[in-house]
Amino acid sequence: MSTTKTPEVYKELGVKRIINAVGSATLLGGSTLPGKVQAVMEEANECFVDMEELLEKSGKAVAELLGAEAALVTSGCFAALVLGAAAIMTGKDEEKIARLPDTTGMRNEFLIQKAMRYHYDRCVSVAGGKLVEVGDEHGATAEQLAAAIGPATAGILYLAHAEEQRASSRYPR
Repeated sequence: MSTTKTPEVYKELGVKRIINAVGSATLLGGSTLPGKVQAVMEEANECFVDMEELLEKSGKAVAELLGAEAALVTSGCFAALVLGAAAIMTGKDEEKIARLPDTTGMRNEFLIQKAMRYHYDRCVSVAGGKLVEVGDEHGATAEQLAAAIGPATAGILYLAHAEEQRASSRYPR
């Protein structure tokens, strides 16, 4: 991608270029694609394939590259968080999976520190999860988090890079 000129499509829409000092971030378009990736995408765009097969086989390829048990290619951070929340709540239970976003009777609560709320934290609600705030605007103690865990707790939502993210006005403090 050119670093000196605004592409015509953005000019036509009246969209201004910005300087990305954050790195790979969905709110800034994710990332620019290396030429090799762009070329492979253009090649892949020349035909149709079964998406379930593509997801299964691309996940296996990524898992193998990373030395992981499994992987799932997603369209971005939000989608990955939705799918992760769904998997945490349902496991491999086909009946539960088919019911989503109806999570009646499932462990469906995700604890989040009140001070750590961010743009994508509502991702768990798309899959039927419910956010439970813990602590106050200054944070939460380990004791507060432990006390908040109950029979409906599915997990704890934690923004790993919260300190860097909060420096931006787009991320609440």
